[in-house]
Amino acid sequence: MKKIFFKHLNIKKRKITGRTSFGNLVLYNRGGEHKKIIRIIDIKNYIWYIKGWILTLDYDPIKNTLINLVLYLNGLCAYSLAIKNVFVGYRIWINFNAYLTIGDKTTLQFVNNKIVVSNLELYNKKYVQYVKTNNNFAKIIIKLLKFSLIKLKSKIIIKINNYNIITLGSIYNYDNLAYKKASSFRYQGWRPHVRGVAKNPVDHPLGGGQGKTSGGRPSCNFKGNFLKGQKTRKKNRYDKINLKR
Repeated sequence: MKKIFFKHLNIKKRKITGRTSFGNLVLYNRGGEHKKIIRIIDIKNYIWYIKGWILTLDYDPIKNTLINLVLYLNGLCAYSLAIKNVFVGYRIWINFNAYLTIGDKTTLQFVNNKIVVSNLELYNKKYVQYVKTNNNFAKIIIKLLKFSLIKLKSKIIIKINNYNIITLGSIYNYDNLAYKKASSFRYQGWRPHVRGVAKNPVDHPLGGGQGKTSGGRPSCNFKGNFLKGQKTRKKNRYDKINLKR
């Protein structure tokens, strides 16, 4: 089957070379990336109450999930994240209805407890923000009048308003995503890495020494910043959402 290509749904991705406009190297081990085209995913859910059919199941070079090309009855086409057990020819739509199937989008107030969902909207009209990666899903634990408690795959329990949009089902992708050869890693824009302890002292904080030395200090990058044990989560950002970690 010939691939369906819509020019208005695709954008050329700018390559990462690791250098500034002056040619100075600021990011190591980047370059040699293959040409990539970004597919514009419909995360805003702007097509409502119109049925659509899945035309293709495509690969996206910048995401670790598969995507679907959906053709709606009004003639519009849009890309969406692929859902498990939803294949070519399947009917999906966005509707406020209690009688929906896997792949459909609706609000939390029309979904029962212990249902697997994905593409969560944390705040109203903020679009898809949670559960949109490879083989990811969440499960509804308790459903109350104004909000629901949802358990993520990381066992974090979050509180979401019942008027936010979700997708029924879990995200779908192939099981084996490992790089099978060295060129597969090079196509992603990564060049060969050299360990810091194998460099000279002028090139890396861990460099130098006689023979095989471990560096004599905690793991760090070429700027001296710690790589292990450093906290990356912001303190006050998730206080109103996370209930248990």
